[in-house]
Amino acid sequence: MFKINRNTEHGARIVCVIIALFIFLFIPAEGGSSDIDSALIQAVKDENIPMVQELLGKGADVNARGDFESTPLIIASKLGNIECVKILLANGAFIDSQCFRKCSALMWATDYGHTEVVKVLVKNGAAPNTQDFDGWTALMKAVYRRHSEIVQTLVKNGANVNSKNIGGHTALFIAEGIKAPPEIINMLKDAGATM
Repeated sequence: MFKINRNTEHGARIVCVIIALFIFLFIPAEGGSSDIDSALIQAVKDENIPMVQELLGKGADVNARGDFESTPLIIASKLGNIECVKILLANGAFIDSQCFRKCSALMWATDYGHTEVVKVLVKNGAAPNTQDFDGWTALMKAVYRRHSEIVQTLVKNGANVNSKNIGGHTALFIAEGIKAPPEIINMLKDAGATM
């Protein structure tokens, strides 16, 4: 029987990233973003709020796709720019859009420890149980990064504590494996988590 361990998972992710980069760099996409949509994506990256507002007012697509299929909301969430996140949501951004690795805005905000962004996304209906390319959920990412306040927020807002990634691991298994702080392990156990 073939057992997937963390090193195998890491190797598989590297291969997937290389394939995705090859596709992104050498296979032309259909359509593509217009100049105004590209400008919006750049304004979000630059954290230029006045420009973001101006471009949205001029009709830029709030759900345009940039590098690696990232939307403006994904980019703003990854950067932790709560003001930009709120503006994009108010202008109709799809809250659960995913990038090429199937990571949502909630997953990126969680991974980078942007607690307030996580709270805004969850309050606005972000799906806490979406799984990325490797089967990881936002809760698993929060546990792995030891973001206890985010773990608490996700658990309180419906995160499935017993979801399994492609390796068959739950959030509690991950927590025990990395020797997460006892408060995280206790939160998971109190919510009914199993290995």
